[in-house]
Amino acid sequence: MAKKSGIEIRQRDRMRFNKKMRKLSKFGKLGGGFDKELAIYTTDIMVRSSLKVPVDTGSLKQSVFIEKKPFNYTVGYNIDYATFVEYGITTPYKIKVKNKKVLYNRKTNTFFGKEVTMPPRRANPFFRTAISEATSAFIKRLRKQINKETKI
Repeated sequence: MAKKSGIEIRQRDRMRFNKKMRKLSKFGKLGGGFDKELAIYTTDIMVRSSLKVPVDTGSLKQSVFIEKKPFNYTVGYNIDYATFVEYGITTPYKIKVKNKKVLYNRKTNTFFGKEVTMPPRRANPFFRTAISEATSAFIKRLRKQINKETKI
C-alpha cells in the first residue's frame, strides 16, 4: 500500500481512481462530452431567448447569433437597442440628427425635427431569463454526463 501524508491508499482504489480520471480527461478534451454540452447549452440559450424576445419589427429577434470556438461559445444580439429592451430605460434620452437635416420615419411618413426625446421604458428581460433557465438544464445534463463518465 502506498502511503502519502499519513493517508493509506489501497492499490485497487488507486486503480479505480486513475480509471475515472482518464475517463474524465476524455470528457474534458476538445470535441469531448463537455464541449458538446457547451454547444447544446448555447443553442438552448439562443432558442429560449428567441421565444421570449418581444417582437415589434422582428429586427431584434433576427439579430441573434452564436459564435463557436473550442470551449468558448458566445450567444448575443447584434442590434443597438437590445440592451435597452433587456434592462429598460430609466431616464428620458435624446436622439439627435447626425447626417441629415431632420429625423424622418419612412414607415409612418412623419418628420420629427432635429431631435426626439425618448420616454423611459420598462425592462422586458428576455435574455437573462433564458440564460437562467438554460443554466439549470445545463447543470442537470452535466451532472448526469459526469456520473455516467465516472461509473466503472
